[in-house]
Parts: sequence; C-alpha cells; structure tokens
Amino acid sequence: MKILMLTNESTLMDGINRHILAISSSLNRRDDMEIAVCSAMPEGDLHAALKKAGVKSFALGFPNGHCPGIIPAYIRVMGEFRPDIVHCHILPMMTRIISSISYRRIPHIITWHGIYEAADLVRLRTRAENILFKIFPINYKACCYVSEGLYKLLQDKHPAGIPAHIYYNAIPFGTVPAKEHALHKTAGLPPETPIIGTACRILDQKNPQAFTRVMCKVLQAMPDVHAVVMGEGAESIITECNEIISEAKVKERFHWLGYLNNAPRLIRDLDCYIMTSRWEGLPTAILESMAMKTPVAMMKGEGGLRDLAYINEQEGPIAIMTEQDDTDGLAEGIISLLSNPKQAKAMAENAYRTGKQHFDIEKTTDRLIEIYRQVYKPTAGKRPTTRLR
Repeated sequence: MKILMLTNESTLMDGINRHILAISSSLNRRDDMEIAVCSAMPEGDLHAALKKAGVKSFALGFPNGHCPGIIPAYIRVMGEFRPDIVHCHILPMMTRIISSISYRRIPHIITWHGIYEAADLVRLRTRAENILFKIFPINYKACCYVSEGLYKLLQDKHPAGIPAHIYYNAIPFGTVPAKEHALHKTAGLPPETPIIGTACRILDQKNPQAFTRVMCKVLQAMPDVHAVVMGEGAESIITECNEIISEAKVKERFHWLGYLNNAPRLIRDLDCYIMTSRWEGLPTAILESMAMKTPVAMMKGEGGLRDLAYINEQEGPIAIMTEQDDTDGLAEGIISLLSNPKQAKAMAENAYRTGKQHFDIEKTTDRLIEIYRQVYKPTAGKRPTTRLR
C-alpha cells in the first residue's frame, strides 16, 4: 500500500513535521507499506531527516501553499509516486484544488493536529477556506484527531458522514541517550550548570509571557540556574518577553538560542522542560521530554493538554502541573523539583513508562495501518504495493 503524506513547511521546528517524520519512518519499515512525504515549500531539515530514515520525499519548492505553480508540480509527484491513499496533515490550497478536480477517485485522509487561533484575521481566513472547501471538496474517507481532547473540542465541526478516528501523536520510546551536555556547549555554559527551558515556535498560543515569567521567578530564587528558549517567533513577542527579563534582572542567565534542528535531542540536557501553552493538539515536545526522561512542568490547557492532565491525575505524577497562568505555582513546583533530584528522577521515570504505554510509535503505526486498510479498497486484480527486502 502506497501512502503519500502532505504537509506545507519543510522544517522540523514544526511539531507536525516531527510527527510526520516519526510515523512515516515507522510505517515505511513495514513490509506491505511504502510511504512518501510531500511539502509545498523548498527542501529543509525535514527532507534531510526523511532521507536518512529511508523515506522518499518531494519538495514542491514554493514559498507558500497559495502559489499556482504548485498545481503542475503536484501533478508530477502524483504521476511519479501513484499513491493508493493521500494522507493530509497540512493540505495547501493549490493542492486542494487539483486534488478535488483530478484525484477524486483516490481516497484521502485528513489528520487534525491543532486548533486555529481566535483572531479576527484567522476567522476571516477560515471563512474563506470554508467557502473554498465547498467549491473544491475532497474525497475524505476518514478524519483523524491526535488526541481525545482535540476531538472533543472540534467534534461539533466534524464533517457529517465521515468516520472519526483518534490516534495519539507518537514518537519512539527507546533507549535514552546519556547526557552529552551539548545544550551547555550551545549556550556557552559549564556542564554542571542547571538549565531549565522550552523549545517551541514562539506564538501567542504558547503563552510566551507566562513561560518567561516562570523562568525568571526560578532564576531569581536559584542563582546558579540558567534558562534557555529554543525556537523562533515574532520580534514583537520576544521584545515583550525581554522587558519581563530586564525587570527581573536575570538577563545574563536567560538565553534565546533561536531555532535548533537538534532541539529534541538537546531536551535531554534540560533539568526541567517548561510548557505554558493555552492549547495543543498533543504537544510533541512534551512527548519528546517524556521519552528523554527529562522532568516536565506545564500548565493545563485545551485540546491534547486535557489528555495529559487526565493521565497525570490517573497515572501520575508525570509532570508538575498547574492551572493556566498560575506562574507562581509553576515556578514553585520547578524550584521544588530542582531542589529534590530524587523526586525529579522518579517523576521522569514514571513519565517515561506512562508515555511508552500511551504514546509509543509502534501503537500509532498499528492504528494507522488499521485505518488505511479500512479506507483502501483495491479493485479486483490489483494488489497493494509491496517491496522486496
């Protein structure tokens, strides 16, 4: 069976693309599956990682999904790969148009990874896209969600007549590498320095003012600790966060490292990973922290954050967890964690065990193959594509 996965950007800074890398690599190792990934933008570190994992990839090479040149480029990809199913993680507008016109017979699956922001501009864009969806409908045979919380949040918008499936965003839970102190080298710090931090796109959704305040409170209470942010974002947001840092007088111990393509591995060197998101589909960075046995401190929120809060309540602790915007409570929890290494290690070990039970890539791979087989109905005499090993 041949599956073409679609995305827009080509960077691993995007948690969706790290999800695509994990599941496409896992699926591609199965004897009866062949996977390819297609992005609208030029090649990036996603494609380098896919090549290393032995997964075929295409980069259409355009600055965004609205460029008309995508249409002939995507037609060439479809002609070369000839997929049995198109799995849409992000569906660029021009790809939607040609899929609706020329590829209606090919079953499509869509996975919802997150939630739109409630800004006026986004609402206008969403209305425009909804009109486009009606003019150019897609032959969706299944609609997937990466968490229970995301499905519950979006179920009133679920398209009628299309089966709904939930499969957790997943990553490998394998052998945890030893600390290499690569993050310390990147930040120019001695290897014994305690570091707290986060890795994300710096967006309003992530509540960057909150994680900045939390880290500043910890730095004020613990003079030997440093804080890092791995990620890029709007200059206006970073400027606002720097004002908070200046007021707290901890500027020399707060490091903006920018986007780092090895951030998931650098998380291993953190003494605590911090997340203050207001909503997430299911945060890849939290799962990466659990798989690296890095202690986590986070605020409750919507979508997949509700799944994590429920697991923490039933099977935890897997993280220090407070209500949204409780910066004092989260900072106090981190300070307690850093002051009690045994407690931090025990929580991280439990988070690893629990994460492996719920979020390991092999379970998601099995679940997706089940969904693909429900969707793909080969015509008489046609066999699913297989490869010689």
